Amino acid sequence: QSIAPLPNGTFLVGSRGSDHDRLLVVHPNRQPTTLIEGDEDTRPPVAAVGAQHAVMMMGPVGSPDIAIVNTSDGRLLRRFHAPVAEIGSLDASPDGRTLYYTHGGSVWSLPAEGGTPTKLGAGDSLTVEHDTGDLIVKLEETARIRLVRMKSTCGAVAEIPLKGELR
Repeated sequence: QSIAPLPNGTFLVGSRGSDHDRLLVVHPNRQPTTLIEGDEDTRPPVAAVGAQHAVMMMGPVGSPDIAIVNTSDGRLLRRFHAPVAEIGSLDASPDGRTLYYTHGGSVWSLPAEGGTPTKLGAGDSLTVEHDTGDLIVKLEETARIRLVRMKSTCGAVAEIPLKGELR
């Protein structure tokens, strides 16, 4: 499962307990706390959005929502129905206006307010390089695993050279 480091030195991690999925805020040398109280499931994938927000999955597994929350107080800022039921990776642009996710072997972009997703290219998991806004994408191919740098604006890719192979 994904772990999201936050700028304040805490982490968001997924946990399962009492028949509910929960995202916990893990503080070094303190007890973890629940990000959002209530009976509704909150779960990975999860990613930091700027200094004080996070994007995550919320609601039932078969029909989830994407939610953006304030990480300091757990306040729900935005929530909209996810375009697909199974999202593999999830991250946000450095300015927080665009979300990126993987589904079905493809990388997609989506306005952070919801809307119509745009397919950018192939990919099985991703993370956003926050200095450049580029996506670092893992491609799980039959013969090998590759890493590529994908431009978030157009989906153009450049191979990331590696010594040896990823398996």
